[in-house]
Amino acid sequence: MSGESFDRRAAAGGTADRRVALVVIWRGPFPSYFDLFLASCAANPEITWLIVGDHAGHGAAPQNVRFVPLSVDDVNRRIRDRLGVETRITWTYKYCDLKPMYGVLFADHLHGFTHWGHCDLDIVWGRFANFLTADLFDRYPRIQESGHLAIFRNDAEANRFYALEAPGFVTWRGVLAHPDYYFYFDEWPGINRILEHHGVPRAPVAAFADLLAVPASYRLYGRPNHRLQAFYWHHGRVFREFVDEKTGRVGREEFLYIHLQKRRLPPPPFTRIPDLGYWITPHGFVPRLSAEPDRKTIRAMNRPSWRHRAFVARWRAGNLWRKLTGRDRRPPGSIQGLARG
Repeated sequence: MSGESFDRRAAAGGTADRRVALVVIWRGPFPSYFDLFLASCAANPEITWLIVGDHAGHGAAPQNVRFVPLSVDDVNRRIRDRLGVETRITWTYKYCDLKPMYGVLFADHLHGFTHWGHCDLDIVWGRFANFLTADLFDRYPRIQESGHLAIFRNDAEANRFYALEAPGFVTWRGVLAHPDYYFYFDEWPGINRILEHHGVPRAPVAAFADLLAVPASYRLYGRPNHRLQAFYWHHGRVFREFVDEKTGRVGREEFLYIHLQKRRLPPPPFTRIPDLGYWITPHGFVPRLSAEPDRKTIRAMNRPSWRHRAFVARWRAGNLWRKLTGRDRRPPGSIQGLARG
């Protein structure tokens, strides 16, 4: 399989009728800020979200967010019938390992879409069209490469990327053989390395704000940080405002989305989104009062959260307890070695 073959096929296609569906499996209560997630989806009408799980709907959902009620047993039956593997997945986080397989598992809900992808719900979206251009969809079989967002061309070849293998890396059959372990098959220990091995071309990764899970203030993973920085949403777009350490001037940077991983935030204190948008802070969501914030405001909108520090301490203690008691969800030794076959 060569990158050249993908480029030739893509060059022959157009994007006028491009349709993208993002699939997420979710069970249990939605995040406290789910209405803000939905509002950010509504600002991207060219994208459709399919939320698979326990919920038949939600009062604030826009037209481009659809709910697909499927039980735990329903999903396991789909794995058996469409992938030919008998398994019993009950641990919700395990669904992350299935993400590269969604194109096959949910093919009946993806008819008419030119692309499908997977995402998370602990996200506030920015403007897709400002980052993911028609040229990217034309040229590449996959766009973005994170567990919290990846998009694939909806064709027979790309939908079977999950079945490719690479020496020393986890296989999809090995992943399904261990329903209680999470192998990170949706990211670099799995599908990303496998596609790299097969020379599948990688689209340039759009800038997104992936928050580090541990710090009590907001710090980004894989991107430069500033001593004074804060994040906000306004008119369908996600921004970081910061003070440049060299010049002392306030700068601004736009992102495709902000990923609020491991953040337990209270519900927004407003029912209608303020005209100037809202700050996304370690303490929750705060109405934005000025279009030109000063250093004091930026500092205040990223104050460390003692509540989050307490959560991280409990989280780490729980991980340690699971390891000491043998209840760790990850397999012992090499995850690649265990999942071969």
